[in-house]
Amino acid sequence: MLSYSPLLISLHNRLRDTKKPLFPSPPRNPLTGGGAVASSSKIIIQRYFYSRNSQLLNIDDMCTNFLHNIWHLGLDTVPVLVGPVSYLLLSKPAKGVEKSFSFFPSLEIFFQEVVAELKAAGATWIQFDEPTLVKDLDSHQLQAFTHAYSELESSLSGLNVIIESYFADVPAEAYKTLTSLKGVAGYGFDLVCGTKTLDLIKSGFPSGKYLFAGVVDGRNIWANDLASSISTLEALEGIVGKDKVVVSTSCSLLHTAVDLVNEIKSWLAFAAQKVVEVNALAKVLSGHKDEAFFAANAAAQASRKSSTRVTNEHVQKSAAALKGSDNRRATNVSVRLDAQQKKLSLPVLPTTTIGSFPQTMDLRRVRREYKAKKSPKKIMSVRSRRRLTKLSSSKKSSTLMYNCYQIALAIKDEVEDFEKLGITVIQIDEAALREGLPLRKSERLSILMGRSPPSESPTVIHTTCCYSNFNGIIHSIINMDADVITIENSRSHEEALSVFREGVSMALALPWVYDIHHQGPICRRNRWTGAIRACCLWRTNILWGPTLMCDSRLANITEVKPALSNMVAACQASPLPLAQC
Repeated sequence: MLSYSPLLISLHNRLRDTKKPLFPSPPRNPLTGGGAVASSSKIIIQRYFYSRNSQLLNIDDMCTNFLHNIWHLGLDTVPVLVGPVSYLLLSKPAKGVEKSFSFFPSLEIFFQEVVAELKAAGATWIQFDEPTLVKDLDSHQLQAFTHAYSELESSLSGLNVIIESYFADVPAEAYKTLTSLKGVAGYGFDLVCGTKTLDLIKSGFPSGKYLFAGVVDGRNIWANDLASSISTLEALEGIVGKDKVVVSTSCSLLHTAVDLVNEIKSWLAFAAQKVVEVNALAKVLSGHKDEAFFAANAAAQASRKSSTRVTNEHVQKSAAALKGSDNRRATNVSVRLDAQQKKLSLPVLPTTTIGSFPQTMDLRRVRREYKAKKSPKKIMSVRSRRRLTKLSSSKKSSTLMYNCYQIALAIKDEVEDFEKLGITVIQIDEAALREGLPLRKSERLSILMGRSPPSESPTVIHTTCCYSNFNGIIHSIINMDADVITIENSRSHEEALSVFREGVSMALALPWVYDIHHQGPICRRNRWTGAIRACCLWRTNILWGPTLMCDSRLANITEVKPALSNMVAACQASPLPLAQC
């Protein structure tokens, strides 16, 4: 019985590590902002930036440097790259360029060079991550996997190749394609998020291949239920063979904190503890069970399940009592908007910002005065239930939707408290909405049916949707029934606006037209042009003015003030263009 913990040494994450030697960074002048910022998208659970002028180029020997550095520390490791097909499927083509696999021949050369370098450096194993295998792939995309690894077969000769997928179940057709790939020694599966994959393994697994069983959760912070994992591993041994099951984590440990040395919570497990769990499980299957370790784990599991910190009876009763009508606001959006306009007397194009400002001395003084109750605060911001759910580590026994409902109840209480204090505008961020959805479309409906906590007019509820592709779920975003919906438009080349050409309508919409990550002051003419385009697409009566994005704490006050001034000035310009839209 082997154990394997993919503790990848990384500057950011695996897709970024594969991109670094493949694409040189686009030339930019950070002082003048000489080039437009690259388009940004969230892929799987991370954010990546793309430029239309990227060229394939093996520009450094990062992979072999990593390998030598780790060996220098006396550690044995497996180099990891994002596989060629997932890399292309997760890439975003330049505007006007059709997304296809015609780029693969160039990409194949790069992978052949890297594999040759790793073999020359002494590597005997190599892992390719193909996370897109868990998504909804058509036959053409699945055929691309077969073609890609057939082309790489000769280059991979002499290496033990692992192909890893994670974060969800592998569909049956994708499993069939994966397990028939040439030149592969083993397959890794997420058996924490992908419980249905276990049934596919039971129905058939390639003879003589290794199964990297991801039974220890690589993403959350909780200690593993070792008894449950042992039951799964023993079943797999009977299918695959005792010497072919490798105990592993469900995914890379890059997603969790490193160590728990300074913590006392027996319920938790960070990366270091998860490695111990993997080794402990492997030893059991080899006949060397650490009884004390397993007894402590069982006690911790029992303590957590019975603790009132985990199971709050009041919250459970409140969540169970929720009805369908609780997800809907009592008044129609048009009625709310009329009441809000009478209350706030907003201009034709109101402006706002998302996130905090640079922490200057003046801002710190205002905060101190507020805490001392010397000045009021009229606008409040809270994080939404879906973002809190996605950014937190939930109980394994709870469904994602049930966790959403519990957090929604807490946010609803906060909103009501703000309203009692006279707060008139409340921002409820949904920045992780798109990345928090299940990777399979068929599993998204229950999550998308949720809405922001109800609040009645004249309180204005903003919600913010961060960088991603929202066009496919735009109707679900509208159904959240927020008063103002903020959608990124500064880097997406107005892709988010395209759905409105097709007749989609919503309440009030607010496009981001400037990203604070883009160094240099906002260009008044360009941003005003963007606002006019948005008006022509959306109609003036549903458009809020542009917003400055994103968290301005990341920028200097000398960047933020000119950007704010120019943005407001643009919206205060002659309303003549608006009347013509």
